[in-house]
Amino acid sequence: MIQKELGKKVKQLREQRSWTQSLLAQSSGLSLRTIQRLEKEGNGSAETLLSVASAFDVDVTLLTEIVDQSIESNTSVISVKFLRGVQLSFRGWFKDRLPMWKKVMAIIGASLITVPLLFVLINVLRYNLGFEFIPDPFDVFKSNKSLKSVFNTLSPFIFLSSLIIGFSINLFPFLNTDLVLGKKPALSIEFHGDTKNTGVLFFAGSAVFIMLLYSLVENGILVL
Repeated sequence: MIQKELGKKVKQLREQRSWTQSLLAQSSGLSLRTIQRLEKEGNGSAETLLSVASAFDVDVTLLTEIVDQSIESNTSVISVKFLRGVQLSFRGWFKDRLPMWKKVMAIIGASLITVPLLFVLINVLRYNLGFEFIPDPFDVFKSNKSLKSVFNTLSPFIFLSSLIIGFSINLFPFLNTDLVLGKKPALSIEFHGDTKNTGVLFFAGSAVFIMLLYSLVENGILVL
């Protein structure tokens, strides 16, 4: 484990100088218990590593580079790296990204977007492209005056909510985003979903785009 490697490194630096743990604690201004825990478990805050590096008179990056490897391979949410900037890491909503979770999210997402996607598809084909032979299963709501009013009022919110939820649960569980502010500013975005999740994202995103575009055209805000 990376933490064990950090502990070994601290111990190696101490023994190279023939220091005892007590002497290192005294030189770094830390408690003996903190030094023991650091060497045994590799647990230490950024301030602890900075103090130990100062006592050894070495660059703190000698120790923080080991911690950086842990940040890359584990599921930290927010980490602060002294002297090298700030790294915001949103990682591993599902720690091991198990295929089971990908499948479950894809099934739930597909279930949520099916009806609004069908509504968008029928409206585009039947009423915008002129394919009137295509049956409209939503006619049962549109043909009744009282139902039509309720349908027209509630359907946009219900359909948009379903699409957004379906989209979100197939994006965020498998999205790794790293923002590094320091000597080398960088934004790294990685998607770890599979084909099923990508498909849900594509169709949900497309349906939202078409619905918003249709709304803008219908209200005269946009002219095509």
